[in-house]
Amino acid sequence: MILQKLNDRIRKPAYALGMILGALGFWGLSVAPTKLWSFIAFIGIGMCWVTINSIPFTILTNALDGKHDGTYMGLFNCWICFPQIVASVCSFALYPLLGNYMPHMLTVAAVLALIGAFAVYVVKETSVEKGDIE
Repeated sequence: MILQKLNDRIRKPAYALGMILGALGFWGLSVAPTKLWSFIAFIGIGMCWVTINSIPFTILTNALDGKHDGTYMGLFNCWICFPQIVASVCSFALYPLLGNYMPHMLTVAAVLALIGAFAVYVVKETSVEKGDIE
């Protein structure tokens, strides 16, 4: 409900915040001493998940001009699925390299979420006004 109200000025900082909360959640889960700590960590991971599933699509749709939107959204969806497949396959090699210890995998997830938090600022977002569509 809150994410749909974000404007162009605060969309990227909100995305970065969601990713940072996710990074803290992944890290917190990797060192969680109690069930309560794990519960709190999962709140951060959930906020990251919501951010990942909503804000990138908004950034893309704002950059489109209304022509061929379906094609671009389909390609964008492929570029979401492809890294997930690569990550899944690579995890079979990465897990043994990290000592077969799941907290290390969660730490890698935290680092990658932090990279994603800052990488959003590289993305150029151009809003298309209704009058600009020909």
